[in-house]
Amino acid sequence: MKYRMHPAACRLLLLVAVFVLCAACPRAARAAVLKKITNESDAQAVRIVLHMDRAAAPSTFPLTGPPRLVADLPGTVLTVASAAFPLPLIPKGETDLLGIRVGQFSTDTARVVLDLGRALQATAKVNEKNNTVELILPRAGGSTSEQGAPDKPAQEFVEGTTVEEVRPGVVYTRVAKRRAAGPIIYHVLDLDPADPRIRIALEQGQGRFGGLEALSAMTRRAGAAFAVNGGYFNMKTGEPFDMLVAGGRVITRPDRYRSFFGINKHGRPVFAKPTITVSVSAGGRPAYYVSQLNRAPAKGAVAVLDRNFGHRTPAAAQRTEFIVRDGAIAEIARGGGAEIPESGLVISVDEKHWEKFGSKLRIGERAELRITGSMDAGALSCGVSAGPMLVSSGYAEKYLIEDFGRDSGIVAGRAPRTAVCETHNGRLRFAVVEGRSSISIGMTLDELAELMVSLGCLSAINLDGGGSSQMILDGQTKNNLNGGERKLANAFMIFYKD
Repeated sequence: MKYRMHPAACRLLLLVAVFVLCAACPRAARAAVLKKITNESDAQAVRIVLHMDRAAAPSTFPLTGPPRLVADLPGTVLTVASAAFPLPLIPKGETDLLGIRVGQFSTDTARVVLDLGRALQATAKVNEKNNTVELILPRAGGSTSEQGAPDKPAQEFVEGTTVEEVRPGVVYTRVAKRRAAGPIIYHVLDLDPADPRIRIALEQGQGRFGGLEALSAMTRRAGAAFAVNGGYFNMKTGEPFDMLVAGGRVITRPDRYRSFFGINKHGRPVFAKPTITVSVSAGGRPAYYVSQLNRAPAKGAVAVLDRNFGHRTPAAAQRTEFIVRDGAIAEIARGGGAEIPESGLVISVDEKHWEKFGSKLRIGERAELRITGSMDAGALSCGVSAGPMLVSSGYAEKYLIEDFGRDSGIVAGRAPRTAVCETHNGRLRFAVVEGRSSISIGMTLDELAELMVSLGCLSAINLDGGGSSQMILDGQTKNNLNGGERKLANAFMIFYKD
């Protein structure tokens, strides 16, 4: 007779296994533990305190119908199974907070849900000294500062459109409108890229490859008048996904057939799905294919690294590195860790490519990096891969997938969004849609494509969204941010010369 375990028992055993494994791991490697939740609400705010063995920054977002606040704690597990987790009682007569639920959303993410009596905007305060996370939701009449005193009134949805010429020829528009699905707020920055007073550049976080920096800090450091977030990136390493061009140089090559937005050296916008070939030519021999540009060398790949990558190559015992200075091979080294010259690059070769390519290279030979493909990469001033393409030839794209699934949250979910387009009359428009709040529900990509068509776009592309979506005009963030500024790896800076 076969014995079949009840699904609930399976889940409980899985959770127990997670705790056993966590206990066996070093503290630095194991998950944080959510031990208890207390309700410390007062007359000014709903205050729910999450007590942990070490604090973890939550990801919060609101839901409507009915109103709820969801707080996900990455790298966190519960002390016991969800059904047995102790939850605080809701005082009689409480109207803003109706209930608290907790669950293990995934093996390494705990989820806390607050059921609310009305839509409220929340802030999360992490206290690393006592290992707590406080979820704060203001009562009617005001929000709450970190010190607990009443602050400015909570934002409310007010339908309408405002238009402002923030500089001669540069127009900012804010639109708030009610739709069948809920309220929407979006912001549009409209400018002429051919205007000699305007220059557009791509800035990297901390001014370097892989740097992460808040957009407000990035904008101040660059001295830009306006700024909008850029393309996708690895939130841990800061490395961009796919192709990135800055300062007139191709820094990383595209890995996928993703859409790209950039500005050429004549100041005109470029919308494309580039196919780029990177190769190295040395000693007059045929060019040799390079699969990695400013990426940590991988097994079976020829990589080229320049100062955009850093000052030294990573340690790699089985690789041979050819250091190119001023266009010629200056030295040959093994094992990685070579200094990358300011006026050159390093060609990194593993054993797979040694016979066909590496063994033939000699000190003193001229070496040249070549970038060819479907677009003239050398004519680009800046740009970044993102996608998908939203509008082509004035029509909304029907299949907004590229390397995303049609039903993925990136495509079908409602979220804050950022897009950029060129209009029929050659103007450039950046649009930022607010989302995940009681005053703006966000857009799907289909809705974003429709919006860009309504803005008169001939070509439009989706940029990074969610917590990255941000528009700054004259030092002020125009869109509402949920949870504060995210540190970005790249962003578009718009400079204006009066």
